[in-house]
Amino acid sequence: MFVPLGIGSHVDHQLVFDASRCLAAQGEVYAYEDCPYAIHTPEGRRTRLAVLDGKVGEPVLVPVGGTLEQRLEAIACYASQVPVIFRFTQNFRGAVTGFAHEVGGELGPAERFWPVLPAGAA
Repeated sequence: MFVPLGIGSHVDHQLVFDASRCLAAQGEVYAYEDCPYAIHTPEGRRTRLAVLDGKVGEPVLVPVGGTLEQRLEAIACYASQVPVIFRFTQNFRGAVTGFAHEVGGELGPAERFWPVLPAGAA
């Protein structure tokens, strides 16, 4: 299961993350970086991870080079929302692609996922 890390301070994302800790005892749960917040507010990730200290494991990098263009096309389908959620840039494709390369480094474009630790683990 994949759940939001809760970087953007959306209460619903944070509640989903909290609920996922109960499910993590029954199977693998991973938290993804909320896009575009992870891109335009890097301190949001650091702040959220500090709050979640002991509730997530070390991040796992997953190469996305083979599917990055599909992700960009899927984002573009939300034409009315792109100017709002990517208001920090005129080029959402460049922002998403650049972030994926930044995350992956030598691995190439990648996404970062944190294993969610079961409730009671921290």
